[in-house]
Amino acid sequence: MSPCCDSYLTHIDAQQVSWWGSSIIMMKTQIGLGVLSIPAAFDALGLIPGILSLLAIGGITLWSGYMVGTFKMRHPETYGIEDVGQKLFGRAGREVLGLAFALCGSLPYGNMVLQNTPELSMWTDEQQCGRASLAPVCWVSPSD
Repeated sequence: MSPCCDSYLTHIDAQQVSWWGSSIIMMKTQIGLGVLSIPAAFDALGLIPGILSLLAIGGITLWSGYMVGTFKMRHPETYGIEDVGQKLFGRAGREVLGLAFALCGSLPYGNMVLQNTPELSMWTDEQQCGRASLAPVCWVSPSD
């Protein structure tokens, strides 16, 4: 077995993660997503306020992981955000939060496609070529 992240992540049982494990995973996700903006944030804030804000974000993420883990331990039948919506608000909550989750996944993808279309069509003045340049963007871009 290779030490690659993919092979490691296939062995994590998401149904049995404790609150501590959930906190670590959420903190890793938050820090991993924002790691490229840390130098700019430290440049704008300075060293001490930057460290304090990084610790505050880590604390908020740790608390969020604790809350999610506690909810999951009390309600093991829940798996996704739509299950939580159903528990809190019934069928309407399931549909609304499911739609919100789908939009959170698809709107950034659409934004990326719209940003790349002018860049790909700058080589020509034809509108049809600009639209045709969407095909490679949609084909190459990752989707869930």
